[in-house]
Amino acid sequence: MSDIVRGRINLRDQKEVIKVLKTVKKMAKDNGYKVLEEVKPRRPIRYRNNNGQLQSGHGYGRYHLILKDKVTGIAHEWQIGTKAATAVWEKVGIKVPDIFKQYFKSKGIENSIHDIEYHIFQKIVNLGNKDDAHLQTMARQLKLKEFTKKVDLLAAQAAKEGDQLIKLEERIDKLHIRCGILLKKLAEYKGFNLKKF
Repeated sequence: MSDIVRGRINLRDQKEVIKVLKTVKKMAKDNGYKVLEEVKPRRPIRYRNNNGQLQSGHGYGRYHLILKDKVTGIAHEWQIGTKAATAVWEKVGIKVPDIFKQYFKSKGIENSIHDIEYHIFQKIVNLGNKDDAHLQTMARQLKLKEFTKKVDLLAAQAAKEGDQLIKLEERIDKLHIRCGILLKKLAEYKGFNLKKF
């Protein structure tokens, strides 16, 4: 795909997300756009809501709808989710050790949960799962999977409950602190090499 326009629609709660998703798909069809791909929320998780009820959700709770304008050939990607879920993933402010600053700048990585988890932590975990014993040990000792589960839990709650989620900013700030600590430990980890990423 050569040209693509990207946008995000942030809504109050999951009910609005589903309603807008259906509306965008209908408008696209009615106006000659072809749906190239619909990516549904992923990373399923079970959790208890504020009332203690067991819920199903997704650690990444956004829908991605990719449409193609038949006239211009330009593709449009719409990410549709809650404003609260976007805050979990996109809020910047994580303290980044100096060793990472130039690397982040050169790769366009922001100091947000989304970018750090995707570009650093997930790569360590995934590469570590592919017969790299050093990375397996690093991921286990730093408890990166446990951190990812905490992110998925908050993101799933934010995607489902939206604006009704209690203490969202406070909980994001706690994840940011933990993420900064993990980056610091990673920078100090014997044998860690940014060139693998």
